[in-house]
Amino acid sequence: MRGSKIIRWTLYVLGGFTIIVVLFLVVLVFVPITIDLSEYRGAVESAATLALGRDVHVEDKIVIATSLQPYFSLEGLRIANPEGFQTGDFLRMKEARIGVRVLPLLRGKLHITEIKVDGLTVLLVESEKGAVNWTFSPATVSKPEAPPEPKSAPEKSDFKLESDSLVLADLILKDISVDYRSPGMKESLQFKIEECKGSMNPGQPFILDIKGKLLNEPYNTRIEIGSLEE
Repeated sequence: MRGSKIIRWTLYVLGGFTIIVVLFLVVLVFVPITIDLSEYRGAVESAATLALGRDVHVEDKIVIATSLQPYFSLEGLRIANPEGFQTGDFLRMKEARIGVRVLPLLRGKLHITEIKVDGLTVLLVESEKGAVNWTFSPATVSKPEAPPEPKSAPEKSDFKLESDSLVLADLILKDISVDYRSPGMKESLQFKIEECKGSMNPGQPFILDIKGKLLNEPYNTRIEIGSLEE
């Protein structure tokens, strides 16, 4: 009797532990766990500044959420004008967010759950000398040249483009503004997207519904691009 009681309690403990582990995995996989990376803004800004060759600042939050559908969000992005141009920003963005599905990545497919951008302003400037502010000059580090490697025959790739190789479930752009200025212009040219919604599902065309203003003239249009199969 005593031996059977010990075995029964052992089974209870193992069963309870198994349930706790399963629940933990379910929460970890299906419930997004947000990680605030705002305290590492300095490292992100330094890396972006080095990569782009101009000052980059993140004024607000940087957040990553982990799950089978992780997402990355960024708030308050500023990219400065390069040297030789007026002080100010080349780009300002209020908020952006992008999410993907993990399981399709394991099969070599990219399924994007969402791309959202809210409040993006870009200022394109051309100087009197013909220089423009939209070219980037990342910092380069000189490295010793390595001896050339012998050329080998290119390997054949088994990759095959399928209708679901690239999926975009939800694209939302709001308050997007691009201004262009050049010498001799009385006023800048402005292209504005008040709202843009789009998607590209398996076997379906890439659809964009856009509403905005071009040179102060309102427009409303739909763009369709053939599916990956086509």
